Amino acid sequence: MRSLLYIFLFVITNQSFSQQNPSFISEFVQRDIFKHATVSLSVLEVNGSNQLAAYRSEKSMVPASSFKVLSTFSAIDLLGEDFRYSTRIGHTGEILDDGTLEGDLLIIGSGDPSLGSKHFSDEDDLPQLLDKIVKAVKKRGITCISGHVICDDSYLQAPAIVPDWKWDDIANYYGAGAWGFNVHDNLYYIYFQQKPKEGQEPQINRYGPKVPRLTFNNKVKTGKQGSGDNAYIFGGPSTTQKTIEGTIPPGSKEFYIKGAIPDPPLFFSYHIYHALKEQGVKLDGYSRSNTPIKEAESMTNVVDLVSVPLIDIAKKTNEKSDNVFAEALLHTLAKQKADSETFGDFMEAHLEGLGLDIGSFSMSDGSGLSTNNLISSKLLADFLRYYGKQFGLEKATSLLPVAGKEGTVKYFLQKRSCQGRVWAKSGSMGGVLSYSGYIKAKSGKWLSFAVIVNGFTVKHRQVRKHLEDLIDKLYQEN
Repeated sequence: MRSLLYIFLFVITNQSFSQQNPSFISEFVQRDIFKHATVSLSVLEVNGSNQLAAYRSEKSMVPASSFKVLSTFSAIDLLGEDFRYSTRIGHTGEILDDGTLEGDLLIIGSGDPSLGSKHFSDEDDLPQLLDKIVKAVKKRGITCISGHVICDDSYLQAPAIVPDWKWDDIANYYGAGAWGFNVHDNLYYIYFQQKPKEGQEPQINRYGPKVPRLTFNNKVKTGKQGSGDNAYIFGGPSTTQKTIEGTIPPGSKEFYIKGAIPDPPLFFSYHIYHALKEQGVKLDGYSRSNTPIKEAESMTNVVDLVSVPLIDIAKKTNEKSDNVFAEALLHTLAKQKADSETFGDFMEAHLEGLGLDIGSFSMSDGSGLSTNNLISSKLLADFLRYYGKQFGLEKATSLLPVAGKEGTVKYFLQKRSCQGRVWAKSGSMGGVLSYSGYIKAKSGKWLSFAVIVNGFTVKHRQVRKHLEDLIDKLYQEN
């Protein structure tokens, strides 16, 4: 009797499944590669209400960087595509006749993630920023500062480093976090002299830009031919003593890795201090502050550093999967729209306000770096469908890179029939792979989709190939 009941339930479940999905979905989720993994899939018609395919679509999953669509699309909606950050630089006190400033030079951060970023070729890089500030100071007739260069990053009080990020992430460039003041993508470069043979010890030739008091304990070795970058930087978020372990590939050239600047506000104060000294301006010192500087309200303006439009930052966030940008956008949203540091609560309220079911949702950060982030493929696809209608598909797709052509999905779906017809954000970390975005199907129908795979133990490239099969089939069959 119990056997008959199991058979009945199995038949009913599979009938229900097959009625809701095309046959290729059934075949896809039953592939051997997913035997020990969990797959969640949702495909929706953008200009309608139809659900075209679903599999465990309401299950909470770890999305990795697909989470970035939440902060980027929401920021454009709530702050506007023309929103710009402004970093104010001014001075307190008076300038005497001999050119002495009896006060401090203040840099007031606004949370701008794009200041001095290498992502924007037509914007000022770090040397150009420093030159602009030095020229503005000298234009005021200042030859001596009887105070300090102080960088104020009190715009944000929340920790720059999310507490549940992995220890082996936080000293590397992708774990740099977002501060009240950010500059140069909050990263520095370490350049190694490669060695030709496996097991040899490459030495550090140089690093830059210089970080005050930064030291390295180099334990890096040469890996196998074709092994790539497997070197990792270890050290607490505020310590300047770092250990580097792992391997870099063999060779005879310089090879660089990227690290997270431990304290971007202090880093920038240091560089302004030295840039001014090199131009003959005498100063007492440099420092940073995470508490608001009262004198900033009445300081004399020297120069404002205005960011690129928000839409450019949002596009670059998704194209490069930049964690600093994504974290900064989320902090800015919560601060500007709710005057709150609790961005998770803010995003929950925002999603509910869009009429979406947030039962699967839990947010620890805006970048997807935390494994405590949870969301269903259904919620991601619903979110994208909403903004496909709200923004219009031309604008919505412009916020995502074109699969097979751009960004982190440049090599995804190449030489597939759907190449150039899929706009997607990818997400990847240990045992996690996801894609979410839009498909312009072969029929001309627009789809929003999300597919998330958790818990696999094979290489990412093996899972990726199967997801290419799935997405190409969705394109062809719709």
